[in-house]
Amino acid sequence: MINGQTAIYGFQCHGWSSTWDHTENAGTPSKPIQEWIHSKATCNPSSWGIDTWHLEQVSDSRNDSGNVTYNSVRLDGIQQQINVTVPSAGSDTIDNLTNRRLGDRAKSKLYLDDLIITRW
Repeated sequence: MINGQTAIYGFQCHGWSSTWDHTENAGTPSKPIQEWIHSKATCNPSSWGIDTWHLEQVSDSRNDSGNVTYNSVRLDGIQQQINVTVPSAGSDTIDNLTNRRLGDRAKSKLYLDDLIITRW
């Protein structure tokens, strides 16, 4: 961000809780503590087809103070609202970091095709 801080975007499907989770800075920008928070939106990675392409789209944004708003997630055409704004700024030296995690399956593989991050 313009003030030298970093906004961390973290989003995942948590297999144990069956929820879409996001990160938030539970500390301060100078002493960040990134935590995973369960949303009310549900997911079930064990129902996802094996050897199948899945399309995940996450709508999120940030403001100049480093607060990230997670608007929605769409998986294979089914959209769920998240609608939560959380503090995310930290004093890291990376400009911006987008974090996408793969589920807990022991033999999971992640292939990215046409990863698009839009900034305006």
